Amino acid sequence: MDKLTLVAVPRPERKKQAAKRVRREGRIPAVVYGGNAPPIPVSVDARALHAGLHTDRGANAIFDLQIEGGDACDVIAREVHRDPLSGTYVHVDLIRVHEGQLLLCRVPLEFTGTPRGVRVDGGVLEKYRMEVELECSPIDAPDLIKVDISDLGIGHAVHVADLDVGGLKLVTEGRAPVAAVHPPRVRTAEEEAELAAAAEAEGADEESPEE
Repeated sequence: MDKLTLVAVPRPERKKQAAKRVRREGRIPAVVYGGNAPPIPVSVDARALHAGLHTDRGANAIFDLQIEGGDACDVIAREVHRDPLSGTYVHVDLIRVHEGQLLLCRVPLEFTGTPRGVRVDGGVLEKYRMEVELECSPIDAPDLIKVDISDLGIGHAVHVADLDVGGLKLVTEGRAPVAAVHPPRVRTAEEEAELAAAAEAEGADEESPEE
């Protein structure tokens, strides 16, 4: 698997104003953790991090972190904080990883097909989750997990335990539903009356002569 190169610059200052200055330069304050080594405050290029997190690997992308004046190591981004208004990166934790190390990996779900209960019986599909958590090496984590819901009938559901995760360990509760098809919603008499009144009013407007 190809790794993405990420260059890190040590941060001698950890004060609030220093962090703001780093962000103005297009970089993100970060801390490198793990691997039986002390944490290292650094900054990384915002565009390079963004590009890496938006590959097929998503949040499980492994970066080849090149620390200026220090050693290189493989890292994975965790605790990615973004500004709630602007969406810009505020801070990120970079966790050192090594071959065979198990981490909590979030893997997105991709639903395929139209449920039989929807296309034949007019049911309503409800999706309960769009990702699951696995305990595995980031290298082994799949890019996505496909969920075929084409045979799903009314009153039936797909659960986490039904997913094909290739033998990896599921952390998400196996009994948790992933998707289900519910019976079509029946309108109440009040809702039917409101719809009829709206249709009648619309018809009256169309029939009224122009002034």
